[in-house]
Amino acid sequence: MSKQSLIIIAIIIIIIASGIYFRQKTNQESQSAAPTIKEEKNYLLYSNQVQGYTLEIPKRWEGKFETRENEKLTSFIYSAVPEFKAPIFTIWVYSKSDWETMKSQSYYQGTEITEVNDKVFVFTIPLENLYEPYGRESAGEFQTMVDNVKEIIKTFKYVSPATRLPASTSP
Repeated sequence: MSKQSLIIIAIIIIIIASGIYFRQKTNQESQSAAPTIKEEKNYLLYSNQVQGYTLEIPKRWEGKFETRENEKLTSFIYSAVPEFKAPIFTIWVYSKSDWETMKSQSYYQGTEITEVNDKVFVFTIPLENLYEPYGRESAGEFQTMVDNVKEIIKTFKYVSPATRLPASTSP
């Protein structure tokens, strides 16, 4: 094997090893900032470390909802009907300028929770009960949960978002 072939193989191995290292590092950072739900005495404490807030969810919601998150929103999804999942409510995070644009739209139904630094936290609820075709029990439970949202929003607490440390550049 020539010296040039050995150098190419060594470079390929270094690239692959670097990719594996950075993938594991990224996964560890993502897991450490993942939202959590912690059981407390009378409620479930939802904590979103990326967006920087907590909420107290009624304990009676346990097992009846799931969350879907990204950097701009968190949706609390009714999960008691496996074949159809719709949001009970969603918390959006806007910049001040984006919020000004959104709230000026006549069709937008969001309600401001609080403003912190350049972030505005807003919640939305569905305008109609999408579970009526799935039976009276599901529709009633979903509506009761939607009716609880304003009380849940009163428990909103801003906390400092999780700080992600930059990847180490040392060898």
